[in-house]
Amino acid sequence: MTLVKAALLLLLLVAALTDLCQRRIPNILLAFGALIGLGASLSGFGMVSASQALLGAGVGFLIFLLPYVIGRMGAGDVKFLTVIGLFVGPVAVMKVALYAMLAGGVLALLLLGLRTGRFIEGKNIPYAVGISIGALLVLAEMN
Repeated sequence: MTLVKAALLLLLLVAALTDLCQRRIPNILLAFGALIGLGASLSGFGMVSASQALLGAGVGFLIFLLPYVIGRMGAGDVKFLTVIGLFVGPVAVMKVALYAMLAGGVLALLLLGLRTGRFIEGKNIPYAVGISIGALLVLAEMN
């Protein structure tokens, strides 16, 4: 496993855990992730080229922009997928989003089934968990 993949795995884990516990993804975490993802691509050590990284970030941003604009998703989730796009590129980030939507749906059903007070009251889902699962599935496909 490369250091870049290890950094992405750590980013996925920390983002999922903080979203699960605090219902937010810290901007500082996303900033460090963006620096590592873009820096690795610019230096030639990334999983994709620099142009593919930037394209991946743009695609990731656009995929979750509409749900954010209509109030169905938090800004942290949009930024998180954008950062993942810097690591994996445009095609893979589309797969991440698809798997994240499926995992997020399962997560919502599980949380609804558990009837946790925090979920019912806030009506929000720690979507970074679903996004992280989607990214892990795509990383497994890439190997």
